[in-house]
Amino acid sequence: MRNVHVHAFDAFDALMIEVINYSSSVSSGDSCVRFLESVGVSVSEKLIEKATKDHPRFINELDMVKYVCTEFWSSVYHKQVDTLKTNYQDVYVLTVNDFQPLLKFESVPESMSEIPKYLAFPSGLLKGALCSLGLNCIVTADCEQLPTCKYNYGDIIDIKIGKFTVTVLSYGGVN
Repeated sequence: MRNVHVHAFDAFDALMIEVINYSSSVSSGDSCVRFLESVGVSVSEKLIEKATKDHPRFINELDMVKYVCTEFWSSVYHKQVDTLKTNYQDVYVLTVNDFQPLLKFESVPESMSEIPKYLAFPSGLLKGALCSLGLNCIVTADCEQLPTCKYNYGDIIDIKIGKFTVTVLSYGGVN
């Protein structure tokens, strides 16, 4: 048998497609998206707990967001967030160019209605990671342009990944 190199990201993509297909077969619309987001939250809570067990406690929101953009995001998607901007008033803009899970939608525009399902898991990852670090927040996503996503956090934070917008609204501050 020929030895073929398979990247971990390829296996992750295949797994996510199966999870999305399964959740679509047992639920629809908003309940499917909520399920996928809850899976993302659950996964990130476990990943953050393991990744930060020997890490000093984060002092402020910016340190938490920086950690999620560099260490956490790259552990899941094999690349860091491309840019992080802040207005220093609880508004952060995180950008990830060429977000891999959205690349397939560029060539099949009629499948755009499926995009929220593909954004639900990474939105849940961000929410779970930030909440686990002590930053209460709400994360939402919508599509502007493929394959960039934009996520918002803070009073409102923008995170660009592909061409989607995700709003992360903090409530209650840092625990």
